[in-house]
Amino acid sequence: MVRDNVETLYGAIDDGAIAVRMPKHAKKELEACLDFGLLCRGFARLRCERCEESRLVAFRCKGRGFCPSCLGRRMCATAANLIEDVLPER
Repeated sequence: MVRDNVETLYGAIDDGAIAVRMPKHAKKELEACLDFGLLCRGFARLRCERCEESRLVAFRCKGRGFCPSCLGRRMCATAANLIEDVLPER
């Protein structure tokens, strides 16, 4: 849905129909999120040596602002770091 309407959003911002300014870093982050999961943007081929089945896996966007998948992964990694290395034991 977002991918289908992002150009409309950019046009509304440029025309002043939406009274916001989109910083360059936010636009870059949004566009990276829209590329998430697209094989044409890069992928790895995984192959099982036992059964020789192969599968293509799209690269992550590694974003910090919009992508729920990448944000969830980062949240779990941060929580694990806090529990294991930062917070004192009780």
